[in-house]
Amino acid sequence: MRICAILLAAGLCLPGYAEIAGYQGLVRVVVRQYESGQVLAADEQVASYPQPGVQLPLQVVARAGGRQENAAGSVAAQFADPLELGRPNPEEFAVNLALLTAQASPYFAGLATTQERREIVLTPAEVPGVVSGQHVRLAGRFYLDGALALFSPIHGADLSTASVKLHVSVVRSAEGEADQTVFSGSLELLGGSDGSVQQIAEGDFPVDRVIRTDLSAFVEEFELFEVLILPRLILRYSYEAVIDRPFVLTATLEVAAVNAPQQVGVAAVLGTPVDSIRQVISAVQGEKAAGKALAALAAERARPTGQPAFPEVRPAAPLCGPLGVESALGLLALTVPQPLRWWRRMH
Repeated sequence: MRICAILLAAGLCLPGYAEIAGYQGLVRVVVRQYESGQVLAADEQVASYPQPGVQLPLQVVARAGGRQENAAGSVAAQFADPLELGRPNPEEFAVNLALLTAQASPYFAGLATTQERREIVLTPAEVPGVVSGQHVRLAGRFYLDGALALFSPIHGADLSTASVKLHVSVVRSAEGEADQTVFSGSLELLGGSDGSVQQIAEGDFPVDRVIRTDLSAFVEEFELFEVLILPRLILRYSYEAVIDRPFVLTATLEVAAVNAPQQVGVAAVLGTPVDSIRQVISAVQGEKAAGKALAALAAERARPTGQPAFPEVRPAAPLCGPLGVESALGLLALTVPQPLRWWRRMH
């Protein structure tokens, strides 16, 4: 784990070491099937690490509906062992959500939550020139790669109840101190009653590189296929720490989505795999449509062809230059050789 320590007095970025005392992971997925406002079916799955008998990766899937109902919802999440990863790896924290209905009813709501908690200590040996009890400022970042989508085979469909929203937060906590949210941001695709789709960004989310594109030309089964591409985004944050005083960083990624009746679907893919999207589209629109949708989405993620979703936003200035990674979530960069307690030299 790489840390950039900025001495408050000098304002300098210095390379050092980082001691990680431990980490915990949590994944939770929920899908609910509604009709006329009433819950017809629900599925919820939760897993956490460490727990007796639990091994990594954590993988959970919740499903409702199916091919016979012409309506399906599936939500999957994964937390892989960060100790085994030598570079940014989207499989460490992966979310895969898809909801689609081919009839007037029912509709679905899905939720995926992934969380990682890291216990950290910064010692004088890790940052040259500091002493125990001294305040330093740390720069952190993590990597996010994926896409949000809203689609329908009907031109001008009523999308007013359809949405898919991603929210990311990082909270710093320490004994005897109030918790501090050092990063909080969201990105959302929201449908309108006239068939329009708008993108909304809130908080700290870096949107200067987010791409909005229409993939309907590549999937003729869908008249509407609006996508937000998140191409290897870097989410940056900073916070204070005290030398020799333990603290905790808790990073949470949440995807919440609702589709609409009358053949309106929503999807989110962060990292890999994409099995849920294939299963849901196949159950409602067939294997051919599912294959085309996945191929178009994968191609757009690899080489975005759309336009900036927020053209008025200028690129953000780098935080502490190229230094300063203190990773806190699975869609991020980690290289750690030993479990529970390790040291890692920056660069």
